Amino acid sequence: MIRLFIVSLIYFYLTACTYVQTTSGQDYLSKYPTQNEYHERDTFHRNVDDEVKQVAAIEPQLDFPARIGIAKIMYGKLTSMSYDEANLWFQARETLDSQFGEFVPVSPLIAEMVAGQKSYSKSLSNVIRKIRLGAARQHLDAVLIYEVYGKSQHSSNLLSLMDLTIVGAYISPGQSLEAQGYAKALLLDVRNGYPYATAEGFATKEGLSTRVGRSARENALYEKTVLAATEQLIGSIRQIFVELKQKL
Repeated sequence: MIRLFIVSLIYFYLTACTYVQTTSGQDYLSKYPTQNEYHERDTFHRNVDDEVKQVAAIEPQLDFPARIGIAKIMYGKLTSMSYDEANLWFQARETLDSQFGEFVPVSPLIAEMVAGQKSYSKSLSNVIRKIRLGAARQHLDAVLIYEVYGKSQHSSNLLSLMDLTIVGAYISPGQSLEAQGYAKALLLDVRNGYPYATAEGFATKEGLSTRVGRSARENALYEKTVLAATEQLIGSIRQIFVELKQKL
């Protein structure tokens, strides 16, 4: 009961983690220190100030209808969506009015083609670079980058005593399975890198298995849980687009 309560709290927290940004870089920098204050600071802080100014000098420029790319990251690499994931995104697109525009998967092949030799680096910044370049080649206005990951585990229960017998290992559900799935997303402007929104999804599932075939069942439970987290994420994305259209 306590574990269920804790999982419920985590679920509530993660599914509520959506953020939409439409603030102006120009307005933000208007509150920056004056030139006199700037020159009074030491070299290190002036260099940091210059970096902050460069990063903050960005404006939202997304207009609807737009061409929105969808890019999936898994194990630190841009990858193609599974059939089930693509179907979830298709259903989400059908629930949105056509005034939002069209949704286009970012092709890993195109991204690799335009990224060049630097694409072999596995750093997150390089993966984002590759996605933006691929999305630019596909003439997309913004790209929704989402990452999925999770974990699974198993433990023996009271019925595991039957695992010591040949028949029991095949028919007795002596293994308890548990899996957790996570999905995070970032909506990014392709042209200037403006971050319009972030969102997260979370799911957890439990199951039972015999000792024989446990690995396959554990993997299947893991896949279902990650897919459920993705579905939760997509539900938040729909609301994000509605809110963005109102604010922009």
